[in-house]
Amino acid sequence: MKYFILSTFLLISLCTFSQSTLKGEIKNELNEPIAGATIYLQEVQKGTTTNFDGFYSLKDIPEGSYTVTVRMLGYQTKKEKVGFTSR
Repeated sequence: MKYFILSTFLLISLCTFSQSTLKGEIKNELNEPIAGATIYLQEVQKGTTTNFDGFYSLKDIPEGSYTVTVRMLGYQTKKEKVGFTSR
């Protein structure tokens, strides 16, 4: 089974009204983009998929701490904790 080594760049940018955006790129162990991977925040029941170049964006995330789950058929599932705070 392939290992899901993520070069996940969780670029968190803050927007107005304490709503944040989670942006990033998903790549495999050969540093190739993974198209069609699913990114999901269970706590707020929001998700998206990566585009052909492996990029994704999830908007309007309220302040808090979340578990980001990344899944793709043929790869191991990856989970990471992220936090969103207002400045």
